[in-house]
Amino acid sequence: TWGLENCVNLEEWLTEKKPLTQQEESILRKRKKEREEAKIQAQLLALQSVTTAPKIEPVKTIPLIRAPYPPSIITLQNLLHKQKLKLVDLFKKADRSRTMKFKRVDFLR
Repeated sequence: TWGLENCVNLEEWLTEKKPLTQQEESILRKRKKEREEAKIQAQLLALQSVTTAPKIEPVKTIPLIRAPYPPSIITLQNLLHKQKLKLVDLFKKADRSRTMKFKRVDFLR
């Protein structure tokens, strides 16, 4: 499929060639029509990308639960307050490996 189209700009060559045969005129008209259609298509795509704004998803908020503290937490807080400790201090004392990873068994002791 090595024709004239691959060697030169066919539309430019036909525009400058005089006189044109009927077939050459037909090809030239077809080329101009294709070019204009491609231009219109590009403009439509550009308009579509401008008019359709990206959808912004609403920010999902975590609902706040207003429930009373369990009695065990209140008791623990009172005990820590009496001993002038914080819960973080309690975890630091219990964490021997310094990884701050605890298992359920550690809390049941």
